[in-house]
Amino acid sequence: MVLSKQERYLLYALGKCYGVFNRRFSDKPLEVSISKSIFIDILISSKSIRIKPRAIYKNLESLEEKKYLRYKEKQLSFMKQGLSEFLSQDKFVQDYIDLIEHIKDPKTLHLHKRLQTRLKN
Repeated sequence: MVLSKQERYLLYALGKCYGVFNRRFSDKPLEVSISKSIFIDILISSKSIRIKPRAIYKNLESLEEKKYLRYKEKQLSFMKQGLSEFLSQDKFVQDYIDLIEHIKDPKTLHLHKRLQTRLKN
């Protein structure tokens, strides 16, 4: 099934939320659970999404119908297909992040001696 841009974004955001929040408990036998309402609050407070909370909720329901997410006992979790989609997106995005970090590194400027500077027009 084809996912919309918002659905892909929600899958990626949920995966990253679980990754970051669960890092705190990596040395303990605990894991974080995220409900729909808390996830929507996280997205709205981040100001990274420009759709209304109701639209986010509808997109989450659509992901459930398409068997990408499961909402059971007030907890959002990935199904096999959703986890696979998240991992492929994460690898794709990580390539861009790695490139940006490489370019921002001050050592990179010194590595590339062929870079030239000129006066602005």
